Amino acid sequence: MKNTTLLKVLSATAIFSAVAAIEAYDQDNFAFAAEETPVVANTTTSTTNSSNTEKPTATTATPAASSTTASATTSATSPVTTAPKAEEPATVAQDVKALKDGEYKITAEALKFYEEGRPSMAAPAIDNEKTKLIVKNGEYSVNVSFKPITFGGLKGYLGDLKYYDGDKTHANHEKIDDSEFKDSTIVENYTTKDTDNYINTYKEKFPNRTVYPKTVSYNVDKNKIDSNNKLETYTEVYVPVMGSINPASGTQRMILKFDLSSLARKKVTADNYEAATYENPNKDVEYKGTIKKDFPIHVQGHLRNANNNDEESLYGSALDSYVKVEKVGDKYKYTLRFKKGLADVGGEFYPFELHKVAYQGKDIPLTTLASNGNSSVKEGSITTDKLLEKIQLDGTAPYPNGALMSHFVTLKLYYETATDYKERPVKLEDVVAPAKPKPVKPTPTKPKEEPKPATPTAADHAVEADKVPNTFPTTVKAELNGRTTDTASIYENAFVKDVKVEKVGDKYQYTIQVKEGKSSNFLLRNKPFTVSKLTYKGTEVNFTEVDAATKLKEGKILTDSLLDKIQVDAVFNVQTKGGAKPRFEDRAAESTIALDFPKVEKPKEVTPAKPSVPDHEVDANKVPTTFPATVKGELNGRTTNSSSIYEDAFVKDVKVEKVGDKYQYTIQVKEGKSSTYLLRNKPFTVSKLTYKGTEVNFTEVDSATKLKEGKILTDSLLDKIQVDTVISVQTRGGAKPRFEDRAAESTIALDFPVVEKVKEEAANNLVPAKIDNAHVANKPSMANDALVPEKTRVEKVNDAYHYYLTFKDLRFGAQVGTVDTLLVDNTATERTDLGGEGHEKVFHFTSPEKLTEKTITFSVLVDGKPLRGHSNVAATLKFNWDAATPLTADQVTSLHNDETTKAQAEKERLEREKAEADRLEKERLEKEAAAKAQAEKEKLEREKAEADRLEKERLDKEAAAKAQAEKEKLEREKALKEAIEKVQAENKKAEEQAKAAKDTVTNLETSKAQLEKLVKEKEEAINNATTEVEKEKLTTEKAAVEKELTAKVTELKTETEKAVKLENKVEEIKKLEEVKKEAVNDIVNDKSLSKEEAKQLEAIVKTASLKDTLVAKVVENGSSEEIKVSFDNSTVKASNFTVEKADKETVTKVEELVKKADENLSVVKTVDLHFTDSNGNRINKQGETRAVTVAVVANEDEKLEVFYVNGNKLEKVPSVYKDGKLTFFTNHFSLYTIVKSKTVASDQNTPVPVKPVPSENNEPSDKPSTQTKPNGGETPVQPEAPTSNEKPKFETGDALVQPELPALNEIPKAEKGDALVQPELPEFNINDLNKEQKAKEQAQPSAQDVFGQKETKEDKKAEAEKTAVQKTSQTVAKGLKALANTGVSSTATVGLGALVLLSALVLRRKNNK
Repeated sequence: MKNTTLLKVLSATAIFSAVAAIEAYDQDNFAFAAEETPVVANTTTSTTNSSNTEKPTATTATPAASSTTASATTSATSPVTTAPKAEEPATVAQDVKALKDGEYKITAEALKFYEEGRPSMAAPAIDNEKTKLIVKNGEYSVNVSFKPITFGGLKGYLGDLKYYDGDKTHANHEKIDDSEFKDSTIVENYTTKDTDNYINTYKEKFPNRTVYPKTVSYNVDKNKIDSNNKLETYTEVYVPVMGSINPASGTQRMILKFDLSSLARKKVTADNYEAATYENPNKDVEYKGTIKKDFPIHVQGHLRNANNNDEESLYGSALDSYVKVEKVGDKYKYTLRFKKGLADVGGEFYPFELHKVAYQGKDIPLTTLASNGNSSVKEGSITTDKLLEKIQLDGTAPYPNGALMSHFVTLKLYYETATDYKERPVKLEDVVAPAKPKPVKPTPTKPKEEPKPATPTAADHAVEADKVPNTFPTTVKAELNGRTTDTASIYENAFVKDVKVEKVGDKYQYTIQVKEGKSSNFLLRNKPFTVSKLTYKGTEVNFTEVDAATKLKEGKILTDSLLDKIQVDAVFNVQTKGGAKPRFEDRAAESTIALDFPKVEKPKEVTPAKPSVPDHEVDANKVPTTFPATVKGELNGRTTNSSSIYEDAFVKDVKVEKVGDKYQYTIQVKEGKSSTYLLRNKPFTVSKLTYKGTEVNFTEVDSATKLKEGKILTDSLLDKIQVDTVISVQTRGGAKPRFEDRAAESTIALDFPVVEKVKEEAANNLVPAKIDNAHVANKPSMANDALVPEKTRVEKVNDAYHYYLTFKDLRFGAQVGTVDTLLVDNTATERTDLGGEGHEKVFHFTSPEKLTEKTITFSVLVDGKPLRGHSNVAATLKFNWDAATPLTADQVTSLHNDETTKAQAEKERLEREKAEADRLEKERLEKEAAAKAQAEKEKLEREKAEADRLEKERLDKEAAAKAQAEKEKLEREKALKEAIEKVQAENKKAEEQAKAAKDTVTNLETSKAQLEKLVKEKEEAINNATTEVEKEKLTTEKAAVEKELTAKVTELKTETEKAVKLENKVEEIKKLEEVKKEAVNDIVNDKSLSKEEAKQLEAIVKTASLKDTLVAKVVENGSSEEIKVSFDNSTVKASNFTVEKADKETVTKVEELVKKADENLSVVKTVDLHFTDSNGNRINKQGETRAVTVAVVANEDEKLEVFYVNGNKLEKVPSVYKDGKLTFFTNHFSLYTIVKSKTVASDQNTPVPVKPVPSENNEPSDKPSTQTKPNGGETPVQPEAPTSNEKPKFETGDALVQPELPALNEIPKAEKGDALVQPELPEFNINDLNKEQKAKEQAQPSAQDVFGQKETKEDKKAEAEKTAVQKTSQTVAKGLKALANTGVSSTATVGLGALVLLSALVLRRKNNK
């Protein structure tokens, strides 16, 4: 039996377990790798035997269907494990009459109740995917599901099923009485949406039901299961669609026959075996290559199928592919991490975790590194003596049913991927099914050796004599089987079933075709495969391509004799991996090409022969009085005198006419079919018919039905005509049908009716009548069931015939209908209601003719409503005058009087019923009104209760939110307080450091003065010395003092620089604190700010400090300018600050946006700002406040603003212009543009003027700066630099530089031996140095700004310098937005701007240098 539907019918547990079990078997012959039966334990039962001599038996049974059947068994003994055959899963026998409790998948077929073995009309309605056997406490029942079916163009559902559970058997089942059938249990119903046109018929039959049943259940007797594992049950079903056509046809009997063969053997699954405790029989493989890295290392590792390392293991996804390999002493240690995996089982995915992993029979201790309740990461290690590249393991995992299942895996390590070991963080990954197909990891594969053809283990088989075809070539059906199993091969889908067989000389040639195939078998799992090689007796079949699209190829095999079993060796090329880089694998299979040659029946020679049975003349009382006449005929066997098996090809109506003194019979033949054993529904036609040696000439009447007509001429009138026929039987269909002629001796038997003499007719008669279907001959109409035929009478009055038809109620199931109208010649007949038990009514019409047949039209009502499909139904009214009974005049009068009396009584009854119905309707309406009022009241009460509940929830949520907000507010205030205290502590520390540094300088100056005094004293002593020895001594002492003085000067220089830096920092802090105080006051006084906004701004100002600063140098038009940014670098971790000028296209776009927003604005410059790390990579972090400061020149009547370019929008950024510097604030870097516009003097003060150059005595000059505003965009004139003899106070940055002392060897010596004269060292005073530095800064001209502006400030006197602060509260013209989270008001930005400007002081000094 084919195995193509196995995965579809297996439950999730059975699929998962079966695939894993197969991985533990050798793929070629399913021999278990360890040569012992694997045993799997159920998690709730522990009854296994640990003995090595006895295999443990199954502890539980969860049945799963399998399309592979085994021979039936009824033994109740313990099941014995059998060795599986090729292409079969391992199974054990089980008794189908002793199954354990559970649900089992079985199949059912519906058969006709009264016709042996014929399928029932309801057969297609059975949904075998859902047919189940239920075993509970040893008792058996079945669940049967039904689908809607369509027949005769009508769609219908099953309405009901009853079952029989008595003692009657197949031999006497036809004697089951209707009362012996019992109601089944409805397990599941269809919904109200699942309906058809006959639901009302169903509801009338079953008033308590509103929907159709879908699944029903009933008990069965397990002892009635036969030796073939078949169970036959007898049922009675109700089909509404049939009942709507004819009530008598609604209820039908049917045999439901269940097939339990699939349960006779059970597979090796997780439910009937225990986890294996044996060792992986495969061997480890040592790594022979060279590793270029030092241990420890990381290498890629995969879990492969232990028996085929080219395939990934089912457990592959549970291994973290990074495996740590290290050397411990002289051994090697492998550390593995296991995570939650996803198993792909036939296209379905199941998450799992490895329960344990064993190596060489010992469990590897697993440590859980992380777990979240849904998944975990575990780690374990293996130690080996040698470095291995293949390590054989045994993995165990809990399967979907809770049982543990183990199978072998190979850990394959790829040392060519080795990298230096780095500690990796533990990551938890949730695995959810269904998921994307698991990735197929690249695995180096070695090409397999070409399979060699083996000597067939089974011999070829010659075709039996009665199956040898009469003619060649012929086409025969064939299939590809396994050689040893003699069942369909798993590769059968690659074999084309039609094989052409022809004779070539004295040999036979078979033309076979192969194509690409697929199979859902476990070993293939829908992988595509083709036949790559086919060998017969050592000779390879040469294939040629027929169709590249389907990979169809054709080859030929030549044999000495005609065979129906040809043993071949096949090699199949299986695609084991798809995608851009597919992988293929050759697999060998011993196969058999099995050809199905049908039996050949040799046609008998058709020769005119004297019939063994003579013709028969018609009896005298049957000779028709007139010709032509049509009589019924049938085709019989000549000797049997019973219906021929070919009777369906003979048309029963035969026209008989007289031609001269002879008789001519016009017969018709057509294509027929028969279910007899010899024909088996094969179509056949009459190809030749001979009467007394003369062949009948047939002419075609209808090609569609193959209807032909012929004539036979006889001397006398016959009712049995002996003919010889040749029947052409189609033995094979398809594109190349095959036909076979079969001879038969036949009799055409004609049924001439007896001709009776005409009786004298009475005037009034009771004439039996019937009503037939107008479209189907001799089929009763529905109206016939209501007709009372014995009361039909015909009265002749003058020349008119009066017809009276009596009808009663129609009954079909629980429904009652009535014939409501009757039309004759499209005219309604007269109706009289008589009432009574059957609610009789009489219809009366007249006709000038005595009728034998008349077309009428009737309509049927059910419960006062028209029955669907039964309005104005045409029918044929037929009168049987032969059975007429005459009526006397008195009898006719009595009948009329009786009908009048009944009609009056019926009228009065109907009036009473109407009055009662009106009263009940009034009561119903009053009750409905009261119920509606009560329902409305209850609805309002429910709505009020729900509203109260929602209001309480809202108040609770508001209270919780308020409490949370208060908590967050307190936390923010606490954090703000701590930040302010931290700033104050830092400021205090800076003051203390500055004071200490100043004290150190003072002490050093004192020491220097003392040493200078001592040098002078030594010089005087030398001058006053009287001896050379004394002079030499004093000179030495003087040199030592001078050396100490030089060192002291150097130290004083260093300490002075340090002191200046600290003093400057303190000054900057003091200025910042003043600005912060002023900014806080501005914020408090700003009425436009909300209370919350004011608090946020105060927090920003009060926590501002000079923390981190980065500077970008930008060169443009030959001038260099520094742009700096102050920010908190602890989160950004930037190394560089980069400013890039926007390209021409961007500049044009920005200018258009600016003009669109406000015609009065003009672009000064557009730049892109960003941070980079030490490697030059851009940093895109954002969130902290960044203050960017640039030097920009603006006139008194100009206002500067900054905008963030956000796509096609401009968003304003808070900014401050002060002391010739423009500072703006943002929380992220991107594209920004600086614009200017004309404004009144009050909006923005004039730029800071250039202060005069200080004179040589460091006094400020009264002369204005020489810088002028150029015309036509020329470069502004820079003031002269300080003279070369001026000593700069700062060498680099902001460090103070002490004037150098001349070297000792450069000190001029007095001529004529005068004493050395030491030049006087200048005094160091920090305050004087600061004043001198400020004077230089005021005299330094303003550098050209970074953006290349060609305008300069007008000269202003230093004492008249003004500072203009731009207010950020001013907004752009209509259409501009404020940049979110970058700042809000001018009062806040003033303080922050001052902070940034102070931090720029050092850079200004450096430029002044």
